[in-house]
Amino acid sequence: MISKLINRKGTIAYLITRPRRFGKSLNLSMIKDFFEKPINEKENEDKKFVFDGLEVSKDRKNMRHFHKYPVIYLNFKSNNNKEDDNKWNKIEQMSDGVILQNTIKFLCKCLKEFYKRRCIILIDEYDKIFSEKLKSE
Repeated sequence: MISKLINRKGTIAYLITRPRRFGKSLNLSMIKDFFEKPINEKENEDKKFVFDGLEVSKDRKNMRHFHKYPVIYLNFKSNNNKEDDNKWNKIEQMSDGVILQNTIKFLCKCLKEFYKRRCIILIDEYDKIFSEKLKSE
């Protein structure tokens, strides 16, 4: 999976669609752990050897991308917390997603300026927004 992402030149978006309980969240977590630049030396030491011995670590080209990018990880999964669900509903109603979209763009711009690299955005449970919208209509 990681090698495929690295070798896709010019890719802006990569959609992973699989049935429920098929490991999408686990894959996103793995992608995050591979690409995300650690925030401190302790975190770097804790994660440095996670990919040792795996196929992805055997390719030097892949390892040039290891721990090099700022990563934004968003999860739209409902945690059965009505307060959080109400916050998302308010954002949807107020902005039709424009506020969230502009916020993510701004954050990416800031991260690129600071790290001198494009950031990676991972969105888990992206379909929750659509399914909730369909349920309410």
